Amino acid sequence: MAEAHAGSGDGALMTGLMHPVFELDHLVAMIIVHGIEIPRAVGPALYTLGFLISTSTLHIVGVLIGEVAAMQTWFGRGLRIAGGVVTASGVAFLPHALGVTVPGVR
Repeated sequence: MAEAHAGSGDGALMTGLMHPVFELDHLVAMIIVHGIEIPRAVGPALYTLGFLISTSTLHIVGVLIGEVAAMQTWFGRGLRIAGGVVTASGVAFLPHALGVTVPGVR
């Protein structure tokens, strides 16, 4: 995975090195969180099939977006800006999620 885009620089290397970390995190979430939901579902086989199809679709769309971003500089920049906005909103929401009171903020 680290050499998926030869010549892409350090970004491709970092992506390749971080992928197993996020993959493990997703596996744990799948087993613990979604595994608990399956018995409660009306049809466990259909729930599992839907989960697999939706996860596969998200992965394929993500790969396609990454390929387009690698070919189109403007698209890559837009993705980085969008990622920055999502990160900033997550950081802004974090104190609220943790129940921390920030002086001057309601």
